Amino acid sequence: PLGLRVQGSADLGHMKAILDRFMEVDDYSLLSELTVQGTSRFDTLAHGTYLEPLLDGGISLTRGRMNLRGYQGAEDIQADLVLKDRTITIPEDRPVHGTLAHGELKASGSIAWRPGGLDTYALKAQLSNFQLRDVPDGLDLQGTLEANLTGTEEGGVLRGRLRADRISYQSEVKLSDLILRSALSDSGGLAGLDLDDPLERIRLDLELDLRTPWSFDTNLLKLEGRTDGPFQVLGTLGHPVPKGTMVFQAGGRVTNIFPAGDMVVDRGSLSFSELRALDPIINMQGSVSSIPGYTVNLDIRGTLSNLSIVPSSTPSLRQDEIVAILINPGNVANVGTAGGSSG
Repeated sequence: PLGLRVQGSADLGHMKAILDRFMEVDDYSLLSELTVQGTSRFDTLAHGTYLEPLLDGGISLTRGRMNLRGYQGAEDIQADLVLKDRTITIPEDRPVHGTLAHGELKASGSIAWRPGGLDTYALKAQLSNFQLRDVPDGLDLQGTLEANLTGTEEGGVLRGRLRADRISYQSEVKLSDLILRSALSDSGGLAGLDLDDPLERIRLDLELDLRTPWSFDTNLLKLEGRTDGPFQVLGTLGHPVPKGTMVFQAGGRVTNIFPAGDMVVDRGSLSFSELRALDPIINMQGSVSSIPGYTVNLDIRGTLSNLSIVPSSTPSLRQDEIVAILINPGNVANVGTAGGSSG
């Protein structure tokens, strides 16, 4: 039988190394990917047997920091952990407090361990007023997350509600690269994921509540809009995937596509599917009115990898003539001038 009582304080990193040895954490466990810093106070009793170890007592963390495989982690962590046999509990009346992504983190719940690493976990968390920038590059997301994280060593699910106070995207986009990526994107939900990455083991099931219009400001599109109906964030923590429909507000612009000038958006939408996140369904109507004597109306439908553009004009022109003046407004002198609107 095993019976060893240990009390005192220690560097949090040293304390974790000791616990890793006691729990026989292997190299493939999520716990092995976790690095910690700070100070700890502990009063613990190791019991059971050497083959079936158990641990009772408590550990307090102050000024802690936690990182998972080098990703941005939590800071200023204050926590009181209760140990009983093979369960680590964070009481709901004494939750973990800390800072993550510039927001206030609060969490409670339990973690069960076994020799080798994690067994199961069930955590309730709230991250208030966080801000994520450039994850991915160009994205600015601000809001509050309320979610439950449950799972095992093999993987888990983060399920809850994301209240987004601001979503904006600002970047330079190469149209050729975007179309190629859309055309080559695999329809398999897990295709291309690095399952050794701990963030890829956590699936997402989040309801998005968008409080203000989203904005999209690139060299090709300058748009604002809102969600239409239920909107979810699925995929994994490493690769979030939107699912739902976003509608455009009138007045947005499609730029640097047509030599004749910008297309002003009248209405439209983007519909995202979990299976083809890089290839949303586009439905957009707008007009180019910078061509002397003509207004060209464009109806754009399909996906980036299979896009259909149907032009019409006022006064009426044949479609080949419309294309000619979109490519070179100087061709206005060489096209017909019949009234009406082409179909």
